[in-house]
Amino acid sequence: MTSPKNKVLLSLAVLLLCAVFLGVVFWVIPSFRAKNVEIVQLTPEEHAFLKKHPVIRVSNEMDYRPFDYAKDGKPQGYSIDYLDLVAERLGIRLEYVNGYSWNQLLSMFEKRDLDLIHSAMETEDRLRYTVFTRPYINLLHVLVTRKDNSSLKTLDDLKGKTLAMSKGYATNEYILPRYPEIQILWVGDTLEGLKAVAAGQADAVIDAQSVVSYLAREYFLTNLNIANRIEIWQGDEQDFRMGVRSDWPLLKTILEKAMDTVERSEEAALRARWFGLDETVTGRAEVLLTREEQDYLDSHPVLRIAFDVDWPPVEFSDKDLGMKGIAADYLNIMSELLGVEFEPSRPRPWKEMLRAVEKGELDFFSAISPTSQRRELMEFTDSYLSFPIVGLR
Repeated sequence: MTSPKNKVLLSLAVLLLCAVFLGVVFWVIPSFRAKNVEIVQLTPEEHAFLKKHPVIRVSNEMDYRPFDYAKDGKPQGYSIDYLDLVAERLGIRLEYVNGYSWNQLLSMFEKRDLDLIHSAMETEDRLRYTVFTRPYINLLHVLVTRKDNSSLKTLDDLKGKTLAMSKGYATNEYILPRYPEIQILWVGDTLEGLKAVAAGQADAVIDAQSVVSYLAREYFLTNLNIANRIEIWQGDEQDFRMGVRSDWPLLKTILEKAMDTVERSEEAALRARWFGLDETVTGRAEVLLTREEQDYLDSHPVLRIAFDVDWPPVEFSDKDLGMKGIAADYLNIMSELLGVEFEPSRPRPWKEMLRAVEKGELDFFSAISPTSQRRELMEFTDSYLSFPIVGLR
């Protein structure tokens, strides 16, 4: 059975495969419509609900990239693509409603003029009128300042300073009652907040790392800097969920059944399309990780590598230089992107490498082909290198 630790490590590896070969991913996966989707097993009651409600009215923000925005009136973003995958599995139609601010969409949802919100965090206030699904993606929230302002790192540092905030955002429920000394500049959305910081009208803005990085790149806000990670809540409340109107709890159950059928490869493809690599806000290329993935790397700054000591040019052991080959070069790129160290094992026979991974003495193989026997011991990423096998006579 695969441990949670290994599942996080595998998801990191899958994401990096998509990130390093991002240009290939765009061409290979032009659409996110699943060809052979798993049938969602619904109860008669659930089938009756969908038959009665074949069209679900869904929120669509104007510019909350890369998760949720409208381009020429057409919904776009990671969350939109994810919801469309879920809807396809259920055979329902989503009617996206845009042209409003997030605060206005929330108000419409509370009045039940909308049936479903997304890209939303669970808060005490929202629970009055919302039933939330489990998270479909988890996030890292960050504090963004100008590059010439290196003194702001925490919420305490913002006392007496100006923080750009958008009405209706979940962070407001935490910050406003706990930090009354922070001056607030109310803005329409995160993009307006980032522009206010860039122009010197505000000192900082707080939002998901993937959002601020994407918007800063799209709108050439090159004088911004991610100052620090901000842990607003303990637990998973920072994750994005779908929210269903409270008088439709059955829809929440139906959606989660469909979410269970979304493949990891589909999620990885979506993340590669919408997140990829960014080098605008942080000053260097990086992979935009989820909070769970970043926590994993923080607690495992050194990952131990098993490799074949005699398989050139893929990988081999050099007496003076250690592990070398294509796999070693690939690991060097991954190390730079993730900010972790990959530590190759001491040279030893292949079977000893296998036993070391099985015992947990080493963390993963850098180049290995899947077999039915090996799948009982470990999980595998997508392939990053392939070549034909030929026979010689």
